[in-house]
Amino acid sequence: MFNNAKYIIIVDSGVEVPIVFSDQLSHSDIAKNKTVVAAGFCHIGSYVNSGLAKTSVWAGGKSVTLKIESRVGDADIIKKEICREEI
Repeated sequence: MFNNAKYIIIVDSGVEVPIVFSDQLSHSDIAKNKTVVAAGFCHIGSYVNSGLAKTSVWAGGKSVTLKIESRVGDADIIKKEICREEI
């Protein structure tokens, strides 16, 4: 699915919303005028377990341009909101 992607998590109307985008763009370009609570890099992939397709998400690192780090629960937020898969 997504390899070498970047992400930010913004707050919109009190809800944390992930935005995943190409690693060719900077975090600060995407974050313009948004309240960013986390940022970093992510990998989204898929695998089969007992005949069922599953999604795997890794999130980590930090944004140098925003000076914001990733958080422990970011992968779960991306998995739930971007992949629409329950955690």
